Amino acid sequence: MSQLKTSNLLDGSKMTRSGDNVTYEDVLVAQYLEELKKQASSKKRPKSAAKIQSPYLQKLPHRDYLVNSTSSTGKRPISASTNGRNGARERRRIDVKFVEDRDDWNKKLTEDCEQKRRVRPTSAPVYRNKRRPLSAKSSASMMSQRSSRSSKSLYKQQPSIIKALAYKNGSRSEAVTVTAPTLKLFLEECTLKLGLLSAARKVFLTDGSEVKDGKMITRDAEVYISCGEQFKDPYASVTGDVHRKIHTAWTVNGVVIPPEDRKKNTKATLSKRMRKMLTSKTRRIIVFKNGDGSEPFEALATPDKFEKFLDVCTIRLGITSPAKIVFSWEGKVIEDINQIRKLDKCLQTSSTPAYGPVWISRGEGFSPKGSRVFLRNTLQYCEQKLGIAKEYKEQLQFAMNGEEDKVSIVRILSLSQEELQDHLNGTNEGIQEFSAAKDSLKRILRQISDLVQEEEMEGHSYTLKHIKTMDASHRLVGMHGIRLKVYENGFNDKEDTIFFNIKEAYKGCHGNHGMVVQRLLDHITHCVHPEQNVSALSPIVTKLFDKNGQDITDVSRLQNDQEVWISYGENFRDPNVYCLQLTLDKASAYCLYGNRNVALREPILADELQPGKEKSSNWEASIGFPVLYDIEQIDENSDPMKRDQILMALKTQEIDTRHHFLQDKDSLKMVLYPDLDVTLKKKMGDKDIWPSKSQIWVINKKGVIYCRAMSSVALTLSERSRVDKKFPDGETAAQGYAVTLDKKSIDNPAQQWGFSPEGFIYSLAEPELVLTYIPKPIAPEGESFQFGDDGVNFQDLETDQQSPAEDITTGDADVKEFPGHNFIVAAIGKLPAKHPWAKSQRWALKQEKIENLGQWKHSTVQNPQWNKLAYSWPVTEEGTWNEEFDWPMEAFLIPFAPPIKVRKNEKGNMKGGALRLRVLKNGEKDENKASYVVGPDLSNMMRDLNKSGTLSKKSRRRSKSYDRRQSAGEDGDHADNEQREHTEDDKMMQMEFQLFLDRCTSSLNLPFASRRIFDSTGKECKTLVGLERDQLVYISCGESWNDPSTSAQDQQRRMLLATLSADIEQMQEFLSLRDTLDYVLEKDRNSQRLLINKCCMTEEEKEKMIRGPTPEPSEESAGEEDDSITKMSSHQRSHANSEQRLEGLKWPWERVLNASLDEVTEANQDHSHEPEHFTKSKSKKRLNTSPRYKTRGPGGAHSQQFIFIDGFITLKSSPYLVVGISNPELEEKSEVALCKKTEDDPSLRWEITEDGYIQSKVNEDLVLAVSMPNFTGTAMEGAYCGQSVVIQRKQNLENGGANQKWMFEKEFGFMYAFHAEPLDREIMAANKAGVCTYAVVGENQVQQNGYDVVETKVDGDIKVCVACARAMRGNYKLKKQEHSTPFICAVGIAPKIGLKLIGSFQCLSGKVDLSSFEAENTVIQYEKELKRLKQMSSARLIAREISAYQPIQSVRVLAYKNGDGRSNNPVVVIGSTIRGILDQSTYQLQLTSAARRLYSQDGTLLLSIPDMIKYNLVQQGLENLDITTHQDRNRKSSHSRTTSADSKVAMAIRKPIEVWVSCGEPFFSPGCYDYRRSLYAQQREERAEISLELNKEKHILRQMQGRRTAHLDGPDFKGTMSPEHPVALQGGWTQPSTREIHKSVQVHQLENHLTEMKAQQKFKQTTKSIINPNKTLYKQPNVKRVSVYRNGDNPERATYIRVHSMDNLLKEASGRLSLHMPAKRVFTVSGQTIEDFDNIERDQVVCVSSGESFKNNKAGSRQQVEMKATWSRTRKRDGEQATQIMVTSTTHPAVQVDPFGPPSLALPVTSSISTEPYNQ
Repeated sequence: MSQLKTSNLLDGSKMTRSGDNVTYEDVLVAQYLEELKKQASSKKRPKSAAKIQSPYLQKLPHRDYLVNSTSSTGKRPISASTNGRNGARERRRIDVKFVEDRDDWNKKLTEDCEQKRRVRPTSAPVYRNKRRPLSAKSSASMMSQRSSRSSKSLYKQQPSIIKALAYKNGSRSEAVTVTAPTLKLFLEECTLKLGLLSAARKVFLTDGSEVKDGKMITRDAEVYISCGEQFKDPYASVTGDVHRKIHTAWTVNGVVIPPEDRKKNTKATLSKRMRKMLTSKTRRIIVFKNGDGSEPFEALATPDKFEKFLDVCTIRLGITSPAKIVFSWEGKVIEDINQIRKLDKCLQTSSTPAYGPVWISRGEGFSPKGSRVFLRNTLQYCEQKLGIAKEYKEQLQFAMNGEEDKVSIVRILSLSQEELQDHLNGTNEGIQEFSAAKDSLKRILRQISDLVQEEEMEGHSYTLKHIKTMDASHRLVGMHGIRLKVYENGFNDKEDTIFFNIKEAYKGCHGNHGMVVQRLLDHITHCVHPEQNVSALSPIVTKLFDKNGQDITDVSRLQNDQEVWISYGENFRDPNVYCLQLTLDKASAYCLYGNRNVALREPILADELQPGKEKSSNWEASIGFPVLYDIEQIDENSDPMKRDQILMALKTQEIDTRHHFLQDKDSLKMVLYPDLDVTLKKKMGDKDIWPSKSQIWVINKKGVIYCRAMSSVALTLSERSRVDKKFPDGETAAQGYAVTLDKKSIDNPAQQWGFSPEGFIYSLAEPELVLTYIPKPIAPEGESFQFGDDGVNFQDLETDQQSPAEDITTGDADVKEFPGHNFIVAAIGKLPAKHPWAKSQRWALKQEKIENLGQWKHSTVQNPQWNKLAYSWPVTEEGTWNEEFDWPMEAFLIPFAPPIKVRKNEKGNMKGGALRLRVLKNGEKDENKASYVVGPDLSNMMRDLNKSGTLSKKSRRRSKSYDRRQSAGEDGDHADNEQREHTEDDKMMQMEFQLFLDRCTSSLNLPFASRRIFDSTGKECKTLVGLERDQLVYISCGESWNDPSTSAQDQQRRMLLATLSADIEQMQEFLSLRDTLDYVLEKDRNSQRLLINKCCMTEEEKEKMIRGPTPEPSEESAGEEDDSITKMSSHQRSHANSEQRLEGLKWPWERVLNASLDEVTEANQDHSHEPEHFTKSKSKKRLNTSPRYKTRGPGGAHSQQFIFIDGFITLKSSPYLVVGISNPELEEKSEVALCKKTEDDPSLRWEITEDGYIQSKVNEDLVLAVSMPNFTGTAMEGAYCGQSVVIQRKQNLENGGANQKWMFEKEFGFMYAFHAEPLDREIMAANKAGVCTYAVVGENQVQQNGYDVVETKVDGDIKVCVACARAMRGNYKLKKQEHSTPFICAVGIAPKIGLKLIGSFQCLSGKVDLSSFEAENTVIQYEKELKRLKQMSSARLIAREISAYQPIQSVRVLAYKNGDGRSNNPVVVIGSTIRGILDQSTYQLQLTSAARRLYSQDGTLLLSIPDMIKYNLVQQGLENLDITTHQDRNRKSSHSRTTSADSKVAMAIRKPIEVWVSCGEPFFSPGCYDYRRSLYAQQREERAEISLELNKEKHILRQMQGRRTAHLDGPDFKGTMSPEHPVALQGGWTQPSTREIHKSVQVHQLENHLTEMKAQQKFKQTTKSIINPNKTLYKQPNVKRVSVYRNGDNPERATYIRVHSMDNLLKEASGRLSLHMPAKRVFTVSGQTIEDFDNIERDQVVCVSSGESFKNNKAGSRQQVEMKATWSRTRKRDGEQATQIMVTSTTHPAVQVDPFGPPSLALPVTSSISTEPYNQ
């Protein structure tokens, strides 16, 4: 029992972890030793007790012997083991807890053994009693055997596996097979394979029972996997539908569903986590930003975590700083979340209650605007809900009262009375709740209304009351930075904003303001670059001015956003333009203490001006204050405050009541005081001033100057008001009379003014006094001048407050000064010409009215600056009125005008000044039509060039030795500098000349751009140099000089020819620009610029490069090799000759190692014909080391090949150079050049789009484009060669932008330009050449850029193309289209729509066809026409010829190929000439030669477009209509009515015409072709039947031959007497059967029959040749190319030879085929002999033999194969002696030739030689 217990203990510890020292064997051995000790200590044991034996010494049950022990000492045998387990494994399985303490382990082990001593160990013997026979077995042994049988060995035991088919819970759409050892792993596999959103947690069987253990799942069972939810029956929906279908019943009230299938109220099942969240104290709070009530946000908050709530609000609202304060809608600060009340129940939107709303602030005060917005929106919502509820309540009441006809809601009718009552109660509760909420919201809204008004009044400062205001000079603020708006001197646009740190600038200055100003100037110099101020004297800013022109010397006085002007050394130039203006102030009159009347002026308010009061007719001028005015009394009884205000205003605003005033005719209380002021000039009609025309002055010939706004008052010299003032400099005195606005009177000398030729305006009453503007003194900063602050003396009225009555009664009114008068314009004496304030006496007139916009050109002013400013002066140089002006003149009166007369060196005819010339059209006789045109003033630009030239002349300091070495070079440099200066001057003169021509074009309203200038003698002027002022010149648009003195007829003739020639030149230019093929990007040879040029490689060269180099050089390359040899030195030539000599000493197989295959072949073929020595050319070929492909010219592939990688366009020959521009700002229209590659520069990276644009990575709107050429003469081919590549703005045009589209060819590296559709290129060329797009595309609508013609008499939009719009400018009002749209240019269809439009063509509008295939023909036709017209002398005849040109008459043609009938689909061709139709047909039909003729269906030859139209009319039954009458009617006015005949003709023209295109051959009728085609189909069917039968018979014959060769034995060899076949085969499989012979005969008959049928069906060409071969021109040598092959070879190995006779054929074939004997016989492929050379056709394949009969290649090869097979079989069957046959023959006595000798010595058998002896 102890052993059994110990074994059980050990068995239980098998799975435990073992220690490092105790093993399983140690425990067994210890137990065994213990038992031995106990057995030895006991002296006697009972017999019944079994003797304890060693488990290793017991008898085995299946053995009949005992195991012998090798030792008796009691040691455990080595073979002992426990159930086959390894000791090391068992050692690892003992638990660690048993080996923590070895003593404890031994103790426990001993105790367990003692307790379990009676347990039988597993190693005990099977039989308990030895005396029991072996055959007897106990029950215990039987049980042990059963247990041993049932329990398998360890290696045979398999783990339990769960395998099932798994579905998702409630679904059977997707099933997966899952296998796993445990249920946990099974669930994990199901999660992955089924793709569950969450982990699988439950498994259900098909009956819905949940699986708790894996044993519940049978193998391959179906289970349902759940993620935690309960079981869902997948068949529930199906069974439910079936149940409802069965138990659903139809009743009168509708469908009745069974109770168990009705929808029940779902009960929400909440998880523990959700219940915990719901029971938590978290609240939903509606929050708004402070001041906002339209965008609510929700925030979750806990009552005890207020700070966290603020953080949540910060995140939810997205505010930039943390939330700090929470406000309620009343504006109260909330410090606890519990203070936030719950929103009314009716306003809740979900089951979870919402709190609030509250407004979140970042620290600023409460803004009630947001609360008001929220309250208003909520009130509106409540009102809407109340309205709906009340309406619903009314409907319910109607239903309850039985008034069902008034119920409009249908579902109410289906409710019962109880349901109606429930609905009514619910509706009443809702109305009560919404009403209560509405009342509370209104109450809160009334509470915050005062706060909202206060906020609106205070503005943004309302919420910032908590912030303490601090002065800028406070010590905490310190010195702040400043922001300035900087302008260039003399300009007030394009401001630059700079920021200047004053605090940093004052560091180290020690209070020196000048140093700080200098630092500010340096900072501005660094930030601002001059763009408009071209007269800058220095690149460094030296001065800074304010708006008044004062120099800024203290930076601390500058204010933020102050406007300053910078100077580069020049004086201040006022950027503004000032003018004289009428000012109107409100005048009020008062009676002081009843003794004296006074008048005050004050600014008029906007609300006091009624609409329409700006008209002069509403006001009446009065001398003195108006009598009808109700004067207010001011005395002791008046309001003290008002009286004090009036008395204080009298000190600065009192005006003389004797002046003139304006009184409103409708409101007598409104009186205005007119005054003069000089203010900033506004645009005409500006609404910022009142009246809007108060700056417009009218001057008539009487000298009266009055304002356009108030014509009842005029400028008057007021002798009662003297002026004694000073100019702003404080030194120059201004003494004279004031100029006022008085009531206009007739012949008043004080109101009459004169204009002197020097630019002065003087009074006719006092001619020595001139009109002068006296500027106001500049007010110090922080002060402003009121009325009277301009220096006018007046008596002080301070004593009025003390004794007003006494002061008023005293004093003389004549000497009293009134402070309210502001006399800034006065009449004083003339100042010296060089006086600094003499400019204030010069005036100018600026006319900006549209009617007189160009009147300034009539001025006779010498100073060109007046022309630049467009100033006018009403008198001539003689002082008389200039009658060329439109009188009376309306203009602005501009002070500080430039002087009229200038010194001689400043006149326009000197260098650098503007030049004025009188211009006329070329050929114009009437000189009175001449216009004055002023040229451009390029003086500033010339000054800059002279300055740069002076700087370039400065010599650099060099050493004397260097000077001596460079003395000669300096002379050359000096000459280069002079040449450069001369070039710059030429450029300036050309620029001046071109700008002058542009002005002449618009002034003379020329139809085309001006190009040439002629003087009165006909001499052409290339520049304006040498022309005098006001010289008469004639302007030409490119035509030659047209002498005005010639006759009118001659001029008309020249004009007609010139217009026609101009139209033809435009078409020629279009042809040149249209040719855009093979242009690639190229680097300039002399610079880094990029341009385009023709590609250096042709298509053939590209194909050769793709195929690879060929060993045979061409003649050209041989010539190049000759050049390479001649360029070698003598040393190189000697080496080459030695190598050549060594090469000649080699054997052929040695030379083959270094030669190519072609060279070896050539050497083998020509070895016998070449001499032994090498010629010079051969040696040169062998010395060739140059590349096979060379570029053409210096601008080759090295400058045209590019690589596009990583956004860089790199030159292939120079990888460090990439495409870029010098200006990194990517300015538009700047040229592109090669720049040094820089990885960090984004301006060097490009992107090639799919639509062909190469756009910049910096700006996608900028792309590479080809600059369009400018033609100065006749257009030439290759117009784009040398054109530069520039940057342009991307034009997303479907047509017209081809110059911006590219194609990069990666294989060769070429960048092709103009990669666009042909139509796109044609539209681009037409827009550039000035050709109407109607001439290119006809009446097809094409998407293109265009313009809309405004104000036309035709309904609808009138659209014209770009070219026509360019020619129509000035004559029509055009509006550019915003987007490109498809349209037809209206100029081409103008006669059809009733318009007379003159577009780009002058005399050929709508009469030319410049489509793709018609353009060249059209130009050639009109060039011939021009030459013909030039020979005519009558202008009338020329005009008649030009007007007789027919409009474009295009026809639509369906073109077929001649001889094809209608079998192939026709191509649609549209053309206006026969030549164009033929060209298009050649291209579209892909003819091998050019089309030459057009035939109709009946074979009629069509020679012209009218013939085609007439034929079309005949086909439609309209042969009686005259097409010429229709064309004449079209040329007439389109307003005439359209007749039915015209309609028929128009419809007939639209129908396409069927034509057949011929390349010169005669017409082949389509009917004949159709007949031939049907006949060919019939013949083909006949041949097919015979061919099918023939193939069947051949197949049977092959089967019979195969069976014969497979079953029979080989034949026997038998000698014959024939020299050709000395051995014959007899018997065996070579002997055909009778059936086989019969079948062969049938096959032969069928073949002959098929051949005869083909010969009969062969079509014989019976057409007569159109060429007479007897003529000498068509006689050619009878040379034919024939393909020959050797007799017996395959015809596919035939080679071509060219022969002219039969003898030549035999000779050439012998040499080419390398025959051993000369060729003597010629056969066809089928074996027929050819004896006549005429029977041989071109490219025929023939067989050549040396005299032997024809050998079929197939039969010969088969015979050889059979011969070899028979020989092999015989040799194997009978041995070697069977094939060793000796043939002997006797020599023929006549021939003496061995019949079995070599074939070359054999002679052909002739008929004269008898063969009878040999046959015997």
